[in-house]
Amino acid sequence: MKFDEAEMALIKSLRAALPWNWAELRLKLEFDDGSFSPSGSVSRMLGSALDFSDLNMPAEFSHAAFALRKASLNSQAGPVLNMDLALKRSATPVISYLREDQNVTSITQVPRDIHGRLPMFMFKRALPASLLKELRPQEVIYAIQTYVSANPEKQIQNRLREILAIREWVACVCRGGSDSYFFDGPHRDEAEAVKAMNAVRSGLESLGEGDLALAFDQSLAVYAPEVPPALQLCKEIKLTPSSKKPSDNDEEVNRLTRLIQEQDLLWLERTGKHIQENVLEYAST
Repeated sequence: MKFDEAEMALIKSLRAALPWNWAELRLKLEFDDGSFSPSGSVSRMLGSALDFSDLNMPAEFSHAAFALRKASLNSQAGPVLNMDLALKRSATPVISYLREDQNVTSITQVPRDIHGRLPMFMFKRALPASLLKELRPQEVIYAIQTYVSANPEKQIQNRLREILAIREWVACVCRGGSDSYFFDGPHRDEAEAVKAMNAVRSGLESLGEGDLALAFDQSLAVYAPEVPPALQLCKEIKLTPSSKKPSDNDEEVNRLTRLIQEQDLLWLERTGKHIQENVLEYAST
């Protein structure tokens, strides 16, 4: 289906589902990773306005919304992220779109979703210093993640990879405890795991994160008896492994897990501010 056909199908599905006395529909559609969120209101000629969520929308509406997003992926203007629609009974619909290929020169051009989250599409091609400085500090890491994920073939500077390695460690621990990182982490290959753990250590040192650096080394020592990459790294950095297996050392494992989980949002904030204060060292075009 072509984009203009999908657009017409969506409007048709809306008109068919609106109450008999509707006067105007104001609708916002936000698309994200295979889903979409509608929000808006319907004014009526008789009666009070309705919130869009109060309407019993048929399956055709969802089908039409997904078809619009799918059609936009191949459109010349680029994939749709947001759609704003003003629809009146006897007037031409007024529609505006936010698209991934849109040239963004300021974060203020990009509306946040209903949860206050900012789309990161503008960081897929580059990490512009001006945009990084406009972000909330805790959002900077997500901009870097977006850039690195979208550019697997690019030569990414080590300091960015180190920051993402730290984020991966902290996020794993926050989701499932320290076991999640050392036993079930994303690095199945031993050499890759050692490389990632080394990146965590060097990154924490570069950022001056003394407490987290100590916690990571202590975690290495605790897990070394059962995790070969941790043992190998302990040997390389001359760190003495624990005499106990992690399964027999619950008190220390739980202490380290709590410490790291408590630092999650604080680390995001600190690191985001550090990057913004030294933005030219991290930015790319």
